[in-house]
Amino acid sequence: QQNKYYWGVLVREIALEQGEYNEETIYELLKSMFLKDHIIVKNKRYTVIKSTTGLTTKEFIEYNDKIKFWAATELNLVLPDPDTADL
Repeated sequence: QQNKYYWGVLVREIALEQGEYNEETIYELLKSMFLKDHIIVKNKRYTVIKSTTGLTTKEFIEYNDKIKFWAATELNLVLPDPDTADL
């Protein structure tokens, strides 16, 4: 259900709102914005992007909440909650 909501509501609605970007591009954008992590290898810091498939249920909810907040504040796009979304 979480993945269905993520792709069917969040990613799709943002892509539709933006018009010029497809869902795959929006998916990559959202990951790069909210799933960044940093690792140190031989005293060098690298940025990696986590996969959505590796997120726990709690992490996925937090990720979705960050997306919804960003969409509301930056895009003026209010996205429905999972329990009210038409899936």
